[in-house]
Amino acid sequence: RAQFSRPVPGMKIEILNWAVTVSSHRTISPPARMEPRFAKFTPARSKKIFCDIDGAWKDSALIERADLTPGDCIDGPALITEPQTTTLVSEDFAAHVDALGNLVLIRKEE
Repeated sequence: RAQFSRPVPGMKIEILNWAVTVSSHRTISPPARMEPRFAKFTPARSKKIFCDIDGAWKDSALIERADLTPGDCIDGPALITEPQTTTLVSEDFAAHVDALGNLVLIRKEE
């Protein structure tokens, strides 16, 4: 509870609390499709980023997430952008889009 030593003119406090319960009938998910063939994705744009591996500025692929399809592979460094987030694919990783459209990051072997 907020307490003020004196009233604050024109100040209104509104506190909201929401709770949502969602339920549905349980359904069986279809089996995952077979893994797609790997295909190297060639980005159209790049951006300089500070490399977390060696501390130098490097050209990084700049990719819209919506442009990727199952089977696409991206070597780091890369930035994969979406409206809600950006995924950094570090220089020592590669990203693969699996059959369900998930981004899977794989550490490159030394």
